[in-house]
Amino acid sequence: MTDTAQGNEVVLIYAGQPLVLQVAEWIRKHTDYTLRLVSAEAPVAVEAAVNSAAMVIIDGSKDPDGAIDVLEIAAERLGRQRIAVYTEKFHDGLEVLVRMHGCLMLPGPMSAFEWEGVFEPVRRGAVAAEPVV
Repeated sequence: MTDTAQGNEVVLIYAGQPLVLQVAEWIRKHTDYTLRLVSAEAPVAVEAAVNSAAMVIIDGSKDPDGAIDVLEIAAERLGRQRIAVYTEKFHDGLEVLVRMHGCLMLPGPMSAFEWEGVFEPVRRGAVAAEPVV
């Protein structure tokens, strides 16, 4: 089931320091958004955070298998345009799953300009939850 409510939180899951710093920099310039770090070790917390997120970014750099598990949860609840997987090291299985779901794959580290492009559809309100089929 896909939730159509969209909040103003950018939710980071499995977030390493490089990702946190990059997104925090974007958030500092866009004060209408907030940053939320969620532990993937608590599936209930992941589900609750995903349901109200403007965007979910899963860091697959250090734990690609864990990122795959979280991606499956997020894909059940959000439209594909509201999910991104960030990684500084590519992992074939993770990349294949990201492509299957039609989510964004973000190779890091990224510049401020690149982050603007990632969040632009969210800021325009052009991203709506869509049913997962």
